[in-house]
Amino acid sequence: MIPVEMPPEPPDFDARVRQPGHEHLQQKGHDPAQPPPTHDGFLRNADQGKADYWRRVRDDLKEGYGNRCVYSCFYLSEEHIYANDSFKHSIDHFKPVSQFPARLIYEWSNLRWAWELINIYKGDSIIPESHDPTQMTSNLVKLQRDERGDWIVIPESSLTDLEQEKIDRTIRNLGLNNPKVKIMRNQYITHFSENKCQYSIELMKKYQPFIYRELRRLEWL
Repeated sequence: MIPVEMPPEPPDFDARVRQPGHEHLQQKGHDPAQPPPTHDGFLRNADQGKADYWRRVRDDLKEGYGNRCVYSCFYLSEEHIYANDSFKHSIDHFKPVSQFPARLIYEWSNLRWAWELINIYKGDSIIPESHDPTQMTSNLVKLQRDERGDWIVIPESSLTDLEQEKIDRTIRNLGLNNPKVKIMRNQYITHFSENKCQYSIELMKKYQPFIYRELRRLEWL
């Protein structure tokens, strides 16, 4: 989890997502300033079609975020997706749909490109805005090996105890140290460290910027 620049809203986002989304809320008679109801039918139109208009900008999000999960910083390569069904992309609503104004469902500023597994872990957890990678102004986490030799994400040691406690909660809510995530991270680190002569700095930064930064900090590269 590192600072990430939010890509600019696509010029046609309003026409493709926001306007039809607000029209849907109006058809449902729902106040866009209130959280949506929990029943499954809310995001369906009268013809039973889904009102998940945010999916229309899937390619924009993929390209805008460099096809990297904003939370794990893993590059969601097609090769891994085909080889591993659990390594799929997902569109995350940073502010959970169930707990914030319904209008945010259709706002570009609330959409993130994420690894599906991380999105599942995140669920309805509310992540502090200061921990939003697109809002972060400094490094809040680092990598460290645990007693089993796995690479885990931990709070930056320079933070206050209170800040470290909050970051640790975010790490848990995002599942950044859950088994499948650790396995993938371990594989990337082993591969990079054993084959570093095959990769340029630019390529490492593109595919694994967080891992690259930490391996440099630890003088592994």
